[in-house]
Amino acid sequence: MRKSIRNIIAVCTIIVCLYFIADVTNFPSFVGINVFALNWNVASIVIGNIIIIGLFLSTYFLFDKRNIAKENNQREIAVLTLQLVYDTCREMIDLFSNDATAENAAKKCDFNKLEFQDPIMQQYLNIPFDNHADIVGFAKSGVITAKEYGSYLKIRKNYKSHIRMKIAFFDCKDFSCYKKKELISHIQNEQKGLKSKKEV
Repeated sequence: MRKSIRNIIAVCTIIVCLYFIADVTNFPSFVGINVFALNWNVASIVIGNIIIIGLFLSTYFLFDKRNIAKENNQREIAVLTLQLVYDTCREMIDLFSNDATAENAAKKCDFNKLEFQDPIMQQYLNIPFDNHADIVGFAKSGVITAKEYGSYLKIRKNYKSHIRMKIAFFDCKDFSCYKKKELISHIQNEQKGLKSKKEV
């Protein structure tokens, strides 16, 4: 990129210098070219346009480079955000693997209310997803792919189902591993995928 810009500037500079030298030294007359046959006004317009085009291309390359850097930065932020979400999901799943933790959570929740009316239950379900609005924004702007966003939504849904079941049925061993292995495997696969794409 920088080499291309330097080349454009160098070519424009050479053209201007050659034109200036030819005009000042009357060089065309020395090589047998009839100066009066040359239209210097047209030549100066052409050279001026070449310089303008050169400046435009230089500006375009610089702008394009900044856009690429900006997009790369947004992608890195999106990947870090998703990694944080998935790390927190795994921490919460491990935490609720302890029956005592699930029991204590159940005691704090009010099962006489609808789920969305219980702030304690909502807190347990949404702890990893504080940055949900940001991730939606990344998806809308194309910073993360539709596939990555779809996987995120699926993990979010399955995580909530798992924690909900652990709290509601803390005293029932049949629900102790409710889709836990599949959920953790899905999270791990997504994290590996994000790391490999970041490295590329």
